[in-house]
Amino acid sequence: MTHTTKLELIQMKNFTQSLTVLLFIFYTQLTAQDCCGAEINEGVVNTLDEEAFLKNAASKNVPLKALLIAGGCCHDYAQQTKVLSEGIQQRANIQVDVVWTRDQGHDPSFPLFKNPDWAKGYDLVIHDECAGLKKDEAELANILKAHETIPAVLLHCAIHSFRNSDNQWHEHIGLASDRHGPHVPVAVEITNKNHPIMQGLKDWVTGKEELYNNTAIYGAESLATGTQQYKKNGNDMTEKAIVIWINEKFGAPSF
Repeated sequence: MTHTTKLELIQMKNFTQSLTVLLFIFYTQLTAQDCCGAEINEGVVNTLDEEAFLKNAASKNVPLKALLIAGGCCHDYAQQTKVLSEGIQQRANIQVDVVWTRDQGHDPSFPLFKNPDWAKGYDLVIHDECAGLKKDEAELANILKAHETIPAVLLHCAIHSFRNSDNQWHEHIGLASDRHGPHVPVAVEITNKNHPIMQGLKDWVTGKEELYNNTAIYGAESLATGTQQYKKNGNDMTEKAIVIWINEKFGAPSF
């Protein structure tokens, strides 16, 4: 007996699926003829709403719409937005639109936030800004208003943004941070393995990374913590902080 390769098995599976569809179509065409006498169809009126059925079927494949916002201090956002948007779209049925500014300051300009409807039409917003000195209260109000109903995913330096404003930004996030550690690996330990977000994930160790500290917790539910261990000036250092969390105490969930 010859050895069946993985490719051959895939080809056989595809052939079988195609043949099944063809046979189904062929058979339904045959049975469209009156095979059992007219009495079986007597008094029958088709009530299937074909247009509604097909419309509903098509809607199930509509991707989620995400808005990725990036820019500001300290990072290569041109590359980050490319990696993030392409990576997400390759792995999930999500359309990612990108808005990023070339402004590399600590108070970067984001004109879209001046519009109260800046997030209209999106299912979620991914914040990847680094805007620690930003203090525009009108812009912050527009951002927080949108997130009363639209979930937010906050990456990296986004949790350092709006530090010059009051605590509303950090209350929305669920925690606060004011610094990060050196570029050394982070040991990530899952703290809530039963949460749906964490299903299938295991503890892991990152490459060289920055561990953002936690100065206050505003309702964040920890899903994973990160630990860095290193020597600094001859001293042993260990730092630990929440690195994955969800906050459902301010409007739509923040993650």
